[in-house]
Amino acid sequence: RGIAALFRAVITWIIVKCNHIELIQLETSLSASCVRYLKKNILVVTDFHADPVPELQMNGRTKSSINRAEKDVCYALSRSQRIIAVSNNLANNLKKYYSYDCPFSILPCSFNSEKFHIDPAQMIALREKMHLKERIVLCYLGGLQKWQCVEETLDIFLRLKKKDDRYFLCIYTNHHVDVGTLSWPVGRVAHAEDCKSLYIGSIPVPASSKYYSDLAQW
Repeated sequence: RGIAALFRAVITWIIVKCNHIELIQLETSLSASCVRYLKKNILVVTDFHADPVPELQMNGRTKSSINRAEKDVCYALSRSQRIIAVSNNLANNLKKYYSYDCPFSILPCSFNSEKFHIDPAQMIALREKMHLKERIVLCYLGGLQKWQCVEETLDIFLRLKKKDDRYFLCIYTNHHVDVGTLSWPVGRVAHAEDCKSLYIGSIPVPASSKYYSDLAQW
């Protein structure tokens, strides 16, 4: 921040001025300071994937960092002519905790349904390879930060497993997992009575969406 933020704002002003840009899309509220020197007739649309304030709070960040993030959110909401949010819940939370009057659109994170087309033959082959032929497989693909709600996902999995022992959980993440200690949140499942109900693996690069859709029911 500081000099770096000032530099980004100046560079943004120069690019907009030289190229006669009429509209700017901000990917997060944290980039809102880039448009602070632009004229008000330059339209701004901010794409919110989350509210960074509670994420920073859950991650134990300093009060000054949290306050700066809150100021960025407030500025993005006041400067934008339209808000894009990934869910109705996020839009409603922004409306609840911040004051803004601009219209918003919901654009959820989605996927290409053609790439996720399930091939029954490949599903059987993959499940046999992983010795999961008779199991009900759930897959989680992503990070292990607290705001990803992994702990809630594990709670659901453990409840389902009590109802049907065939449930199996695959966690694919590029976050470091200490297999020796299996600390939060993965250890809650790995240290359960049946340790054969969990698989932890890294995300292949490039990741194969077809692989995951063939493997899991959910």
